[in-house]
Amino acid sequence: GKGAKALRGKGELTLAFSAPVGDRSLALRAEYRVKQLTKRQKERLVAEGAGFAELLSSLQTPKIKSD
Repeated sequence: GKGAKALRGKGELTLAFSAPVGDRSLALRAEYRVKQLTKRQKERLVAEGAGFAELLSSLQTPKIKSD
C-alpha cells in the first residue's frame, strides 16, 4: 500500500513506548487513553513511565451494568 498521507516524507518511525497490558480490550482502552493525553504528558510517559500504572489501574476497574 501507499501508506497514510499524513506520514509521507516523515522518514522512519520508531516505537517510543511499549508495555504489556493484558487482553486486547484493555490494550485498546489504554491506547485510547494515551492518545487523549497532551503532548507534554505523552513525553513524560515515554521518559519516565510516569502515571502508566495509574492509567492501567483506572482501566481495570470493573464496570457495573445498569439495566
